[in-house]
Amino acid sequence: MQLNIWDTAGDERFRSIMPLYYRDAEIALLVFDLTDP
Repeated sequence: MQLNIWDTAGDERFRSIMPLYYRDAEIALLVFDLTDP
């Protein structure tokens, strides 16, 4: 098992490379902060 965690914060610079990292992923985890409007 391999776990990679990438925190790109939705930055536009990383949008083009994101598919390279989740292409073979079997799950996705979405994390967000409810205290920051």
